Amino acid sequence: MPKPTRLPLELRQIDPARGRARRYHLAESQSLFGELAIFISWGRIGKPPRVRLETFANEAARSTRWDELLARRNAHGYVLHPSSRTRAGAAATPARTTAAPARAGSAAARR
Repeated sequence: MPKPTRLPLELRQIDPARGRARRYHLAESQSLFGELAIFISWGRIGKPPRVRLETFANEAARSTRWDELLARRNAHGYVLHPSSRTRAGAAATPARTTAAPARAGSAAARR
């Protein structure tokens, strides 16, 4: 099984003057059948993303497409989000310090 050669990337475009808050996520992966693939998700920040999986016959084709996608997003004003600069991604996100409030009807709310 080939290992991913690139880290997942989170790109964002935030422009309050135009009402834009968008995200674009790229990650190398494999399909269920072992094909080389790029997992792409995009959409407004805070909304469910749209998702696409593109498969490739070889690493060269996948690498070329990765570079094309990244260049296109950069041309449209997307910038690298700080969470992409760490291997885990979550390391740049502060941990939750308080418990989330219990939802009505949950076991925690009935106690």
